Amino acid sequence: MGEGNALDKKFAGNSNPGGITIAYGLSLAYQLSDKIKIRSGVNSLNLSSKTRNVENNLAGNASALEGNPAGNIHYSAGYGTLDQQLDFIEIPLELEFALIDKQVGVSLIAGASTFFLQENEVTISTAGFTGSLGPANNLNNSLTI
Repeated sequence: MGEGNALDKKFAGNSNPGGITIAYGLSLAYQLSDKIKIRSGVNSLNLSSKTRNVENNLAGNASALEGNPAGNIHYSAGYGTLDQQLDFIEIPLELEFALIDKQVGVSLIAGASTFFLQENEVTISTAGFTGSLGPANNLNNSLTI
């Protein structure tokens, strides 16, 4: 979602495709008055990110990555791809205020969401090896925005 790399600033120049793999959920709304609704629900958001052309001397030493714990990794020579998988449960709370309630309506929506981290895994893939580096340690288990 911008410049840099979520795993480590060393990889800012590497090819870094990523995106929402899948998002789904359940939404509920309660009409308080003609103009005001409270909305909430539960959503699952799965994100993935790849960092290509990672030298094995970095990928093989998990402690060299800012976002990874130390660990012993066995790997083959060459370049690899780091793959980060994240899964969050989101619980939003929103207030919707109808500014114009005609055939075409205009509403103002404000609120906050809490995200709970469910999955956090970083793997490395090279020509002859695929293995886990463990979880990224630069994430909180919950976040409210």
